[in-house]
Amino acid sequence: MTGTAFTEASEFLDVYQLKVLPIPTALPVARRDNPDAVFRTKDGKMKALLRNVLSTHEKGRPILIGTTSIEASEEMMAALQDIEINAKLLNARPENVERESDIVAQAGRQGAVTVATNMAGRGTDIILGGSAIGTAKVLAKYLMLCKLGLIEPPTAAAIEYAQQLPPVESKEPVEEENDEDVLSLPSITALAKSLDLWLPQQLQPNTELTLKRGVISCLDLLGVGAPNSATPTRLDVDNIVAQAADSAPLINPEIKLLRTALKLMTKEFDEVIKKEREYVKKLGGLYVVGTSRHESRRIDNQLRGRSGRQGDPGGTRFFLSLEDDIFKIFGADKMAVLTHSLTHSLTHLLTYSLTLTHSLTHSLTHSLTHSGNARVFPCCR
Repeated sequence: MTGTAFTEASEFLDVYQLKVLPIPTALPVARRDNPDAVFRTKDGKMKALLRNVLSTHEKGRPILIGTTSIEASEEMMAALQDIEINAKLLNARPENVERESDIVAQAGRQGAVTVATNMAGRGTDIILGGSAIGTAKVLAKYLMLCKLGLIEPPTAAAIEYAQQLPPVESKEPVEEENDEDVLSLPSITALAKSLDLWLPQQLQPNTELTLKRGVISCLDLLGVGAPNSATPTRLDVDNIVAQAADSAPLINPEIKLLRTALKLMTKEFDEVIKKEREYVKKLGGLYVVGTSRHESRRIDNQLRGRSGRQGDPGGTRFFLSLEDDIFKIFGADKMAVLTHSLTHSLTHLLTYSLTLTHSLTHSLTHSLTHSGNARVFPCCR
């Protein structure tokens, strides 16, 4: 069970005759869930949301903006570009799915802004300051894809950039390598520069050599170069990297070598990331912004749950308007009365700046989402 299944307790009891008990978190929740901000129009909601995002972004706090559709996420990206905020987009478009692991690995960094649809688990936590193991996995993955010819090799400009950087001072004697396949792999710095991947710091020479050896060994395991063997796919590469990054016991020495490389990379990256992590914590942690309420409270709770993981600080807020679909679908009768009342009693307020009180907002959104759950559940049976 997950903590968010509690909102569907009646469904589990009705369908499976199972009771649902909320599971307490391992550490106290330090996240601050701010009250919803509700506006009369979508235009007013968007203007307030962008002002809030801009002021938070200027402080350097990482932001995750959750939307309910691909179209809404792309509209949000366009709006952020208009106010000169560089954001990462994570939705179901193929070009964005391919970069998912890279985007999630960086979503907790200082100043990061990520726009995502249906941001439930995504298979990993958003780590404040960035994910060391996530970054290591991304680099290993793209190095394998580069060797397989599934992505373009580093550009000449990226190679020149890497060559002009001062050499890393090795903490131990540098090992020699004579394997042509290993030597043919590009440098990690050039690869990261060419693909616009995050590289917290240059790797130690022996660490990079271990990574390259691990990559070639894993490709040999997949049958690369063997007669009558099929070319490995991106999914094959993802599976190999996932096994290497896991803690489960391994039999294959090839994957064990890649796991060793990932551990060395994680250790080196974490030395840099932990400083940024502490700074991001002081800023308040990850700030989650919801652009509308979902019909299911469970999904809203999952979005909130991206922030404040493992006792970290965080904050959330949903921005709504009376023109949102959820109000029209599940509260059309109430909205007609409320809108009429607001129009006559609060005409002195500008349309885009009208915010409902906390008590009314909480009561209204709770009632609507509860109504939504009640209507959706019978249809799914």
